Amino acid sequence: KTQWVTRRRKRQNYYEYHPVFLFQSLSQTDLEGYSYFFPEDHATDTDQEFVPSWPPLSGLTESSALLLCQQVIADSSIGRSCGGLLGQRLEDAVNMCVKDLLLKSDLSWAEASLALLENECEKRLLEERNYNQQELEGSVESPLTALKCPSLCSGNGECTEWGCVCFQGYSSYDCSILADQAPEITELENSGLCDIRQYDCTSVRAFGHGFKESLSLKCEFIKLQYSDRQWIPGEPLTVPAAFQNTRTVDCQLPSDDQQPDVMDLVDDKPIARWQIKISNDGFIYSNSKTMILYDGACQACEPGESGLCTLKEKTCNIDGLCYGEGDTSPTSPCLLCRPELSKLTWSVVENNQPPVLETSQGMLQTFYGEDFIYQFLASDPEGSAIHFTLDYGPEGASLSPSGLLLWKAVSMNLHKLTFSLTDDCNAKTKVEIEVNVKSCDCLNNGSCVTNINFPPGSGRYLCECLAGFEGDFCQVNVDDCKPNQCDIGRCVDGINSYSCECPPELQGRLLCYL
Repeated sequence: KTQWVTRRRKRQNYYEYHPVFLFQSLSQTDLEGYSYFFPEDHATDTDQEFVPSWPPLSGLTESSALLLCQQVIADSSIGRSCGGLLGQRLEDAVNMCVKDLLLKSDLSWAEASLALLENECEKRLLEERNYNQQELEGSVESPLTALKCPSLCSGNGECTEWGCVCFQGYSSYDCSILADQAPEITELENSGLCDIRQYDCTSVRAFGHGFKESLSLKCEFIKLQYSDRQWIPGEPLTVPAAFQNTRTVDCQLPSDDQQPDVMDLVDDKPIARWQIKISNDGFIYSNSKTMILYDGACQACEPGESGLCTLKEKTCNIDGLCYGEGDTSPTSPCLLCRPELSKLTWSVVENNQPPVLETSQGMLQTFYGEDFIYQFLASDPEGSAIHFTLDYGPEGASLSPSGLLLWKAVSMNLHKLTFSLTDDCNAKTKVEIEVNVKSCDCLNNGSCVTNINFPPGSGRYLCECLAGFEGDFCQVNVDDCKPNQCDIGRCVDGINSYSCECPPELQGRLLCYL
């Protein structure tokens, strides 16, 4: 009875899970230490927490989820046998199961807590064995058996010291899978419905029983075509399946190369209807379930025998595509879906507002000789693209379609620019802007350069002085005689130079040195 604890067969890699019980949790000091590496988890101005609500994408109700979790966890062999040892932990596991189903929208997570309960039961047994061995003697057999042989080998095997030894024809850790038994699909994700406007409908998740991880695991698809008020099956197409666990398989929909030459109008027929089966070996297939792809903008679909959808009222069917009321054309924002006017053609936008030039400085300023660059900004109430056109301006000025003005200011007069803003719907706004050209007041042949510390169009400049001059306007002649370079002679300052007037006895010498 002592070797089973460390040597019994466990569910290795059957479910991935994270520690949730208190004895496995991190301390507050540990959590604070992680704030350096994960600051976004400890910030005080984080976004509002997302709160999921019933039903999830799978369509499962809260009451159905609770019933399922109670059956899978509380009524399991580990739940019944270790209930006295687990106590509140068993109820916590059921509640965690319900939350998993809400968050994951995946029925396969119903059994995710069983491995945790097995570990907890084993831990409690060890504790009781160390401290209350006499009281434990008469009550240990049932938990030991449940730990060694989950579900009592499902009645398809013998419970041994090492776990379940399955009878011929059965497999898995609890002998629950018949070797040649066909798998069963109980339901498809979201009841087999997929709205192409909201989801990537290229794959489907199937829930059921008896799925096996093997190279021969396959999904069979049969496309159903509606003709003469009945669904006619096409040729079966087989694709490899992605095994998740014995209750969950993902199937990739085959590519549909049969595109019609002429687009049909969207009506009560879904975009596609597939019949799906799953096989573990490629020979024996499960029961079939139906997947429906539909356009949620125009259709409302429910799982049913007819396989047909209901066409929504306020929609347009244009060029074989469906649009909701108020949707704009992909080629022009000036065209709208307005079902009250036409359900088959686009309607021209009424009361389209013209573009608006964003607030500028009123009068723009530049200085003589500047390569003036200014970006005009505008917005359109309907969000259309805006095109700028220069109608009138000074010689040499240009305005790009995006509103960038380029001009060499070589005239001191006050200049006017007139340009137009046009949106995609040909709504136009005329704008007139004045540009004042200031003189460049730099002295001594200094040059004016744009002062980038001020916004464009402010006319602010800096003086770039020639060698020998300084000051804001180059008005100061630099004294080149500081310090005196002429020794006992007199230094005469020049422009970026100096000369020495030496005494008679040193005439002819450059620096008047003795």
